Amino acid sequence: MVGVSGGLDSSIVAASAATMAKSLTCLNLVSPDFDGDERRYARALAESIGTLLIEEYRELQDIDVTVSAAPHHPWPVAPLYKQTNAGDLQ
Repeated sequence: MVGVSGGLDSSIVAASAATMAKSLTCLNLVSPDFDGDERRYARALAESIGTLLIEEYRELQDIDVTVSAAPHHPWPVAPLYKQTNAGDLQ
């Protein structure tokens, strides 16, 4: 599984992985704001490389900025979206 936004970086990673993997699934996490919805780009990417695309909404109300998403690390290394339900997919 590769997280994709449809941007250049994730597109390069997904296209490279698609040539090497027997099967590949792409995951696009969607947040409710306009900037957080890149599904049209992720769909174009998945169609172009012939992979399955899963679209999941981030549950922003699950994020607590006072709690670390990686409490076992001595410094913050995990993005806050890992606290969301969609973060459980990774």
